[in-house]
Amino acid sequence: MKLYFYGVTASPAQILSLMGMENAPMEAVLFEDLSALVSETAQTFFDPTRENVQRHEKIIETIMRLTPILPASFGQLLANRQEVLTFLRTSHDLLKGALTKVAGKVELGLKAFWNPQAVFAEIEAANPEIVELKTKIVAQGPEKSYYDKVTLGTRVQEALLEFGNTHIRNIMDVFQSLTGDTVTNQPTGDSMFLNASFLVDRGGEQSFLDKVRELERSYGERFRFKPSGPFPPYNFSGLRSA
Repeated sequence: MKLYFYGVTASPAQILSLMGMENAPMEAVLFEDLSALVSETAQTFFDPTRENVQRHEKIIETIMRLTPILPASFGQLLANRQEVLTFLRTSHDLLKGALTKVAGKVELGLKAFWNPQAVFAEIEAANPEIVELKTKIVAQGPEKSYYDKVTLGTRVQEALLEFGNTHIRNIMDVFQSLTGDTVTNQPTGDSMFLNASFLVDRGGEQSFLDKVRELERSYGERFRFKPSGPFPPYNFSGLRSA
């Protein structure tokens, strides 16, 4: 039997009546003042179906309402209790510090997308050499403009990177007074340039949304912002791979 891993807490007593994945009883593996929350399973892999992932998330959210937890991401399996104890022993100080950091907090997300037409117009206005290269390529025709096209592509990518980094810093600064920690993840798609998570005091969701509205008014049609949450602090637990 393997052990499905839900996370780490310092106060397991209220949780042991809960049922875990596959309706298996939840148990706590103790090491000093920390407990790993697990349940037994005969599975060697949990398929990340919508039903399974939602079940995992619901369990974590239920635990979080009862006690602070460092939540594990979906589908983490440990071989046996000895492996759990080894993990708790070797990571004890880091886990203890992380638990203190996330206590009383939730994770809020923010994705930012740019309007390509508006952004490229702004980049061209700030980089006249890009406009000159485009004009030159049109005048030369496709057969003579290969190297200029390569140069243009490089210049545009460099300008986009500088543009994105500048605005990412400005956007993150807006939330500095609200958040105890931040994590930036890899954006997905061509128009997303920011995919960030913020560790915010529980009850601070409205203040966070107010800051998002402030950004929307500031950037107008240039950027679109998509807030999300609250979530358990997955990005701040350090348990994505226990």
